[in-house]
Amino acid sequence: MNREAQSHPSAALTIRLKKGELSALREIYLKHYDSFRQIATAYLKSTAEAEDVLQEAFIKLWEKRHLLKSERSYEGYLFMILKNTMVSALRARAKEVLQRDFSHMSLSHTSTEEQIHYRELSNRLEKAVDNLPPKRKQVFNLKRQQGLTNKQISEKLGISTQMVEKQLKLAKQTLKLSLSEEIPVLSLLLLLSFIG
Repeated sequence: MNREAQSHPSAALTIRLKKGELSALREIYLKHYDSFRQIATAYLKSTAEAEDVLQEAFIKLWEKRHLLKSERSYEGYLFMILKNTMVSALRARAKEVLQRDFSHMSLSHTSTEEQIHYRELSNRLEKAVDNLPPKRKQVFNLKRQQGLTNKQISEKLGISTQMVEKQLKLAKQTLKLSLSEEIPVLSLLLLLSFIG
């Protein structure tokens, strides 16, 4: 163990974590869980969501431990992960609320015939998505269903952000082509606007 690690317990934990010692992750978790839970709960206004975010943050720390600098403390990196995870959770929540409100608003102000037409369009879109190549479908669904950013998708799948952008572009082109014959242009544009 180097002198830095001997004089700074955080640096020692960083070195152990970087080596893949689960006991180091356990120590970090126990050391920071309560204070980070308070921060996340205050920020997200939900204890359950805060706990989910914390679990995700500690998992990301473990998965990305190889990026840690041995001579530096893990604490700043962990806090950055926590902050980014909280922001992502808020974005996902806001997107979900907007989609739910818009869906409720649009369906409550439309006729039964329009609602049936909308459901048919949605079903056709789902079938077209199911026919996408597996990797493209996975990228597309992470963007559309989970609301992940291109960077988050690239990290999750271990591919470049350029590849994510390419897959999304190809997915949209494929969907437009496969649906354009069946669906009037205006309806297709409305459906694809929900995709992002």
